[in-house]
Amino acid sequence: MVEPNQRRTYLMVFVVFMAAIMSCGGLARPTPTPTPTLVPTVTITPAAATAIPLTPTPTLPSTWQDVLPGLALRGMTFDVRDDSPPAQATLVRIDPHRYTFRIAYAPDTPATVAEWQAQTGGLVVINAGFFQEGFQTAGLLAADGAVFGVSFDQIDAQYYEFGGMFSVTGGMPRLRMLGTAPYQPGEPLDQAVQGLPMLLDTGGVPVAFDLPDRTARRTVVAVDDTGSVILISVPGSLVSLYDLRDWLAGESELQLDTALNLDGGQSTGLVLEAGAWLVQHESWSKVPSVLVIEPVD
Repeated sequence: MVEPNQRRTYLMVFVVFMAAIMSCGGLARPTPTPTPTLVPTVTITPAAATAIPLTPTPTLPSTWQDVLPGLALRGMTFDVRDDSPPAQATLVRIDPHRYTFRIAYAPDTPATVAEWQAQTGGLVVINAGFFQEGFQTAGLLAADGAVFGVSFDQIDAQYYEFGGMFSVTGGMPRLRMLGTAPYQPGEPLDQAVQGLPMLLDTGGVPVAFDLPDRTARRTVVAVDDTGSVILISVPGSLVSLYDLRDWLAGESELQLDTALNLDGGQSTGLVLEAGAWLVQHESWSKVPSVLVIEPVD
């Protein structure tokens, strides 16, 4: 039960949070204006060529291509609004038996996604949860067993019922909708990050959320029918949450079981540096938390 003084605090946070949800960027930051100078550089080239300037390439493999055993990469396009060109997405599929998932969280020293990748040395780094002004997490976050923030399902305010959580316990990832599988205070969590809204519930069922119909860059974490985790970044297109959900629900080739919207807008970023590949979608702003993918020791 939320006490009255806590309720007032959460309502204040909620007003700021919903401004961010409308663009799915970090909290209390303006919606980015997509201009040619702001569009992030997408770099795809064999790692051996990093000694020379990297040449931007507009396309990714159109089917899954193994980067390393258990780690695959592809690009996909999908239709959005009638007056917009198809959106382009980068997808990374990860076998949880071969790779670990770790949340890195540093609200006092936020960094861009590329800077986070340089600091952590992760094979894949993607921006994670929403955050408040001051870079404190919005929602619950767990990093190496330490838990921060308040779970969305414990906040009595509109829209939070659509929240979800990606977590890792004992090396195994789980993605769930908090409205039907609430967070239990004290439950064991090695790593966790929350987002909003849940796009697909168990069985690939599209979630009937009710949120402002705005467009922005997008970041998604999903789990497929085999238990593999799929990270999805839409860094160069402006996409509504409804278009994003409908694409994922209708893309039978991906065989998705669950999918969750993470922070987007200016925060969207993904870096993959593994095998012979370097893919870089830089975030437009600094973020306090990222999801880092590393090989199992």
